[in-house]
Formats: sequence, structure tokens, C-alpha cells
Amino acid sequence: MKKTKRNTYVDWWKKPISSGSLSVFRILFGIFIWMDAIAFYVEVRHYFRSQIVYFKYPGFAWWPSFDLQTNRLILVSLGLMGIWIALGWWVRTSAFLAMILLFHLLFQDASFYLNHLALNLLICFLFIFIPTNRSYKLTFQKDSKRRIHQPIHRYHLHSIQGIFFISYFYSGIEKIRPDWLNGDIVAMNMAGRSEESQLASWIIRSHPAICVGGAWAVLTLELLAPFGILWSKSRIPTLMLLFLFHGFNDLTLNIGLFSYLMIFAMVLYFEPDWPEKLEIKFLKWYLRSRMDHSIKPKTPPQKQIPLKEGLDFYLDEQGNLVFTESYHLKRGHCCKNSCRHCPFNS
Repeated sequence: MKKTKRNTYVDWWKKPISSGSLSVFRILFGIFIWMDAIAFYVEVRHYFRSQIVYFKYPGFAWWPSFDLQTNRLILVSLGLMGIWIALGWWVRTSAFLAMILLFHLLFQDASFYLNHLALNLLICFLFIFIPTNRSYKLTFQKDSKRRIHQPIHRYHLHSIQGIFFISYFYSGIEKIRPDWLNGDIVAMNMAGRSEESQLASWIIRSHPAICVGGAWAVLTLELLAPFGILWSKSRIPTLMLLFLFHGFNDLTLNIGLFSYLMIFAMVLYFEPDWPEKLEIKFLKWYLRSRMDHSIKPKTPPQKQIPLKEGLDFYLDEQGNLVFTESYHLKRGHCCKNSCRHCPFNS
């Protein structure tokens, strides 16, 4: 039966690939959820300590709002879900529970909204259906027949990549408005970090034009970066620019931990089997270093010194052969036999 274009396209999406990069992202994402829960645990008192009026989303006025202690308990539970996701334990269940907890934090008060919380919720939703624990999970099963690295389908990886593709491109589209193009939003965010960051304070006071140039640079980068990542020849330079961009944001803007999530997501855009290749190289280096330390170097054979009677040895009255001091100096070391003419005795 002749294959159609549709069948070829479906086969390409279902092609088995390595699960290494997706599993590494699962570990980093679980760590990020845990870090986020800790950060909000410290700051949550500013939202729910004595708040009487809550801002509800349209159609969600009925959604309950809990007190400070209950919300802290929710954040502790969210942190535990992040640890389980990172370890690869019950990932689908943990992602589902994390999604419910994030949904509650977002919808109990609209003023609590942050972009990366919505992105976390969407990633958790995808983790329910995607096998992210095919590699690098902590397990106590001793089954030698079970493969350590199990493959996944191509669409599993591309579905997570697509989330960040849309995030970058939509973020660029959303910035096409006067307050961003004039640099007002950038200046306002830097002003929020001016007391903590010397770099942000220096830009605000001495070079405000950098805010305008930075706004246009960010807009251009976010619109073009998704397409730059898709092309293999421009992928590495694009990822380097994004790394510098998110690192600069973390130093100058008041956007929380969002930069760390976007940096962690970069592991998805290398070859799917890059963790396995790195693991093999490390194991080879480790085994080679162990072997080098375990093998003792062979001592070179000592040269035989021709002996001359009277110069190197003589016979005493009892007929014993006695080495002279000259012979011992030629040999160059003490034999520890308490020789009569040993020059090395202390």
C-alpha cells in the first residue's frame, strides 16, 4: 500500500526519539516549582494576611479565597509536588495535583496573577498526558531487564517546545503598544529593582535612553527567537542571546523567577539524546581516570654495573665479599642491609 503525505507526516510525528532532554526538563521544572513555592511562601503574607476585598475574574466570583495559613499549606503541598516531579515519582498524579493548586492560587484573587504561574499550569497540564519520566528517575526497583532510557514519540517533545514557542511569539506581539515602545514599562520595572540592583539604578539615573532601546531589542528578539530556534544553523546563537537576555532581566527587572524557567526550557532545544551522550562521555572519563590510578607504573630496569675487584669490592680475612664505598656511590641508593662501607648511613 502506497503511503500518502498524511501517513508520512503522522509517522514523522510518532517517530521514536530519546527521552533524555525531556526528562532533564522534567527535573528542572520540578525544581522550579519547588523554588516558586518557597518564594511565594515567604511573600504570600502580603496578599492574604488581612485582605478583605478580593478581585475575582469574570464568572469566578464564587471561587473560594482562603486565609493565610491555608494558602501556606497549599504552597507547601505545591513544593512537595515539585519534588516528586523532579524525582520522577507519580509524575502524572503530581502534575495533576500541582495544576489544581496553581489553578486555585490564580483564581482566588486576580491580583495574584503572574505570567509564569499560568505557564506552569499549562506545563503541568501537558505533563499529565506526556511520559516525562522515561529517563533519569529515582527508582528502587531492581529489574535488570528494564531499560534505563526508554524512548518517546517526537510529538511528546514538540508539544512542550510549542508552549515556549507560543510564549515567546505572543509576548512579542503583546508588546506592540505605545507604553512598551516608549520604554515606559521597562523603566517602571527597573525602578522597582533600583534599590536592590545597582545596574538598574545606574540605567534609570544615567542612561534612560537604554530603556527605549532595550524595549525595541526585546520586542525584536521575542518575535524572531522562536524561528531562530527552529533553524539548526541559528539555534545556538539564538539560545545564547536568550540566555543573556533572561540573565539581564533577572538582574534588572522585577519579574520574579520567570527568567529561570525560560533558561531551564533551553535544554529542550538541543538534540534529544544530548544527556545520554554527555553521560557516556562522563562515564568514559571516570573509568579512564580510575584505571589510570589503579595501574602502577612499571619501574625501569636497573642497569648492571660491571664489578672490578679492588675498586668495587674486595675479600676480607673470612672470605666475605665486601662492597666498597665507590660501588655504593655508583649504585646511588642504600640497600638497607647495613653494608660496611655504606656512604648513605646517617
